[in-house]
Amino acid sequence: MRDIFYGVQNVLTNAGYKTKAKNVAVRLPYQSGFHIDVVPARAQDETFYKATVFKSEEGGTRQTSIKAHIDSVRDSGVRDVVKIMKLWRLRHELAWSSFALEQTVCRALQDKRTGDLGTDVWNVFIFIQGQIKSIVLKDPANSNNVIEMDVLIRLQLLQKATACLGMANWATIVW
Repeated sequence: MRDIFYGVQNVLTNAGYKTKAKNVAVRLPYQSGFHIDVVPARAQDETFYKATVFKSEEGGTRQTSIKAHIDSVRDSGVRDVVKIMKLWRLRHELAWSSFALEQTVCRALQDKRTGDLGTDVWNVFIFIQGQIKSIVLKDPANSNNVIEMDVLIRLQLLQKATACLGMANWATIVW
């Protein structure tokens, strides 16, 4: 898997793309702070649902499913909240991984969705304020995989979410 991961990164670099190795992905920076993550993986069977990915930070592998990750967000009904939270993350310059963000939103709104976007985003901030320091998020495709979040990122999220809960309007919260 190591050879596949770095082979993909080399092909992209040789094709003229600027790349950065992340934990399980090769990141391609895009415009305005956006990026594309390419996740090299080996399918475990012909369905391509489950795969083995390389963890570049540890040098090991992980069994997971990118498709299950996508399904977990889509099926939870929180896609619009995830989009707002990704914009919030960008505007507040937080190094919070998309996977951790998505699963935090899913957990925060599990059985608590109101259908009102503002209320749901607000409830995510409340969840972050109360839970982010100690929450353990599991990979929806493999409960043996813990979604890692650095302590510093957790503290930044706590500070930003707490500050947002004290703000008067959405323009100051999101923008």
